[in-house]
Amino acid sequence: MAWADFPEDQRALVLDVLTREAERLEREAVQLSQAAQRLGRPSLVERQELRANAFRAAIDLLTGAE
Repeated sequence: MAWADFPEDQRALVLDVLTREAERLEREAVQLSQAAQRLGRPSLVERQELRANAFRAAIDLLTGAE
């Protein structure tokens, strides 16, 4: 089933879940950034930012945003 074939309410629900998860990951990345600075482990932040970016990319793909 293509994304466009889903009813509007289902698409809105999926986008809401993806957006909330991306926002949570972004908040966590900020917290990890602060911890990484204290610990000297920037790779922790990079991985979390990649996860958040993946959710944002999925949202953009589904909505046709660039």
